[in-house]
Amino acid sequence: MNRYRELVVVLLAAVALGSVVDQASCRTWSVERDGSADFPTIPQAMLAVTAGDTILVGEGRYNEVILFEAAGITTETHIPVSVDNLTILGVDRDLVIVGPLVPNIQTLGPRGVAIDGASGTHVETMTFENLRDGLFVTGEAVLRNLRIADCRIGVAIFSSPAVQASQLEVHDCSQIGVVSGTGTGTLVFQDCSMSNNFVGFDFNGTANVRLDRVTVMGGTGGFGLAEGIEGVVSESLFDGQSNGAVAVASGSSLQLLSSTVRNTGYGVWVSGRSYLFGSENRVSGTSFATIRMWNNSVAEFNGNDLLKGGGPLVRTQGYAEEPIVDINLSGNYWGTADADSISAWIEDGNDSHHPILDPNYSNVIFEPFLTRPVPVAKSSFGTFRSRY
Repeated sequence: MNRYRELVVVLLAAVALGSVVDQASCRTWSVERDGSADFPTIPQAMLAVTAGDTILVGEGRYNEVILFEAAGITTETHIPVSVDNLTILGVDRDLVIVGPLVPNIQTLGPRGVAIDGASGTHVETMTFENLRDGLFVTGEAVLRNLRIADCRIGVAIFSSPAVQASQLEVHDCSQIGVVSGTGTGTLVFQDCSMSNNFVGFDFNGTANVRLDRVTVMGGTGGFGLAEGIEGVVSESLFDGQSNGAVAVASGSSLQLLSSTVRNTGYGVWVSGRSYLFGSENRVSGTSFATIRMWNNSVAEFNGNDLLKGGGPLVRTQGYAEEPIVDINLSGNYWGTADADSISAWIEDGNDSHHPILDPNYSNVIFEPFLTRPVPVAKSSFGTFRSRY
């Protein structure tokens, strides 16, 4: 079974679990600020729901909270979820707002949604702002058409079997747009945009991560994998990160496909015996290095446009012991047809190093190379499936 099908199977399994509900007993509850519905506040509705119910939330700002324990931590929460197969649906993304008008910088404020181990949760068509965490997820969830702004963390996911997110707009979070932690299974993000978060995506200790058609603008870091994650990023844009756009660390692997990285510190940084594969990407406008390979990491990164910025095209470091590690960057376009220039712009074990203080047993393979840019035509999602 290929990796794409594995991801689909996991998500379909989550949906199947959510379908094991007595539909006859399910109910739709309505919330309206003016008291014309079942409840005037969301926490009141949450106290009434049972598995399989739907909460339809009307226009307005909702700032009421209750104390709720999720993942062993009790905090004020606007929407606490502890029952399975619950749907929370706003009538308009920009007119249904959860959170205070201004952030509480003393206590970090409450959480927007906290899902404590529940499966089959759907959260759709709402705004979360000025919160400690926009959404805190420790169960299976589908997140769709959400705006998350001015939070500490936009979406925090821990020990969750599967989360599928689409049409998320996350911006101006003081720490991280989306973060995951140890024990998390499969995460899929599609058609999402991130802007001006300190860090965009920071995935740790998660089995599989997939991003399709995602835009990350600004911040210090764009996208990171760590602790043995297998990741795929396709048809995405990373622009304006001051430190680095894409980072792959501590035994992780990334397939980067048909994406653009520009105007960043480091373009792609691969470290800790990690692996980089990809094609049809364009990396340009970097300040420090276009590609940085560190600590015995390897690559088969071919058929890309890799253009020199303020630093070297490729910088290797941390290959301190023999045997020599080959880094396969052949078949790329480097912005020139002159092999000597390309070689001069690559810093690897073929350059002068102190044999004791700074050994470097790495060899960047850049030949044969392309003499003109790669024709980058965006692949359709269906075409990409057949590759993976």
